[in-house]
Amino acid sequence: MKVAPGGVVIMENQPKRWRPAQQAYDVLFPGQLVVTQGETYVYSSTVQTNAALRGHPLLQGIPGTVNSAYSHPLDTSWFPPGSTSPRSIEELQPTKMYTGAFRSWSRGWLPLLHTEDRRNPVLLVKTEGLGLWIVSTMFLASSNVADLMESLVVGARSHSNAIHHFHDAQERKRRVRTVVSVAGVLALGTCLFLLLQSGVLTSTIPYGERRRCGR
Repeated sequence: MKVAPGGVVIMENQPKRWRPAQQAYDVLFPGQLVVTQGETYVYSSTVQTNAALRGHPLLQGIPGTVNSAYSHPLDTSWFPPGSTSPRSIEELQPTKMYTGAFRSWSRGWLPLLHTEDRRNPVLLVKTEGLGLWIVSTMFLASSNVADLMESLVVGARSHSNAIHHFHDAQERKRRVRTVVSVAGVLALGTCLFLLLQSGVLTSTIPYGERRRCGR
């Protein structure tokens, strides 16, 4: 599946019992994304923006901390009677902004929003040609954060060129960091090799004479 030029595809949380289901993300992005799994139920009504990527066009005007603006009574039912398990209803947590998070992601994805404790991202963005993928473990519609939704839906299209330039710049920075790291390792290895070849390291190691102990 490809994104049409100028198009934006937004993927909300794809859960099974409120935990993100890996199989659902693999349908569109096999081998690219890994979500948290297991019985632990991780959720919050707050997300944090990625301070390292604050210059991203989609984060302009978005505060560092974003809170759910769920607008319905907390006892409002999300499901018709008898349509789901009691456990799903018990763990509903209607004000949540996300459940679970991404553990890893492949090159090209940029993590824009993180969990409340900033440990893992809950929203990733990737360009494809002139289109844009936005993938999350979030419940964007129910959390009702108008500024964030407007940025993701309207801003993504109106600032498509700026978004692509930003992603291209981040990729160039990544390549530079990689080259610098490789060059540093090679330089260190070369220095150690030359020192060993010259005998400097071994010739300066002190070998003391054995002393006799007497009474």
